[in-house]
Amino acid sequence: MNEFKRLLAFAKPYRGRLIAALAAMAVYAVAYGRIAGVTRLIFDDLLPNGRSVGRVAFILIVAYTFKGLGDYAADLLMAQVGQRVVMDIRTKLFRHILDQSVTFFAGRTTGQLISRLTNDVGQVQMAVSETIEIGRAHV
Repeated sequence: MNEFKRLLAFAKPYRGRLIAALAAMAVYAVAYGRIAGVTRLIFDDLLPNGRSVGRVAFILIVAYTFKGLGDYAADLLMAQVGQRVVMDIRTKLFRHILDQSVTFFAGRTTGQLISRLTNDVGQVQMAVSETIEIGRAHV
């Protein structure tokens, strides 16, 4: 849990984007619910009674448009936040390594240092991506 809190600290500067992404997810969810309600209306009321579907078709088009826009905006914003968090982690790690003493570098091979820089941060990036995908799957 401590690592998750540390990861959230890196996301703190991007609160605005996260809030915008949550708002976009809410738009997506409302539009998705509206589509379900209108589809039910079509099958329960309009088709059996032979009524016109013009107004309902317009509502469906608008709902699908908002659903698509909400999904696109949420994906875009969450991807931006994830990439920026990983960039901040890499920058902090690189600065930390540059501040090390000569004995630190003498005791490690170049391969070990490069492995830490690429693999470990890559695992953090994968964790951030999976966290974002889990959050998106529940909307």
